[in-house]
Amino acid sequence: MTITLPAPPPRIARLPRNKVGYPVPWFVATVDGEPDFRVVGLGKMNGAITFRCCWICGGSLINRTLGAAATQYAYVVGPMCA
Repeated sequence: MTITLPAPPPRIARLPRNKVGYPVPWFVATVDGEPDFRVVGLGKMNGAITFRCCWICGGSLINRTLGAAATQYAYVVGPMCA
C-alpha cells in the first residue's frame, strides 16, 4: 500500500532532507555529518529567541505585513519524546 501525503508548506519544503527523505528541522544538530533528531544544534535555542526565528524552519517569525504587534510567538524546549 502506498500512502500519499499532501505537499508540505513552502517553508518546510525548503528544508534539507535526510537519507530517508524526511525534512530536517532547523534546530536539529548535525553529528558526524548526519542530522541527529535527538540533539538540538549548538546555539539554536538562543538564536531562535534572539532573532525571533521559527524553531522548525529557521525563518523569521515577525509579521512584516501587520507589524510586530500582530506577531505571535511560541517556543518549545526540544524533542521531548525522543
